[in-house]
Amino acid sequence: MEFRQLKTFRVVADNLSFTKAAEQIFMAQSSVSAQIKKLEDELEIKLFDRIGRRVLLTAAGCKLYEYARRMEEMSLEIHSEISDSRYSRGNLTIRVPETLAFVYMPQIVDRFHETCSGSKPSTSIIAM
Repeated sequence: MEFRQLKTFRVVADNLSFTKAAEQIFMAQSSVSAQIKKLEDELEIKLFDRIGRRVLLTAAGCKLYEYARRMEEMSLEIHSEISDSRYSRGNLTIRVPETLAFVYMPQIVDRFHETCSGSKPSTSIIAM
């Protein structure tokens, strides 16, 4: 079982459509179907009931969906924690007239720091 198969499975389950899932993850529908078939073959269980053009999750599909969703969340969490990618890094320089800088900018800078908590932004205000 591959992670990409689980992700594809989750998108199909979310949309209850192979076609919509394929569009959403930029794949051909045949590739989506092949990944789901391979997953079903490996697990030796049917994950979807295909009734005409409708697609429904089986009981096993519902169980797998929760695992796939949690694994995807864990993957995002790992990327976020390891690479610290959820925070932008860099400097912010704001140039404003002096009267505006002293009246409005302290609150704006404080709000910026609250919004970007954890990113340790470097901020400088240059009054002109």
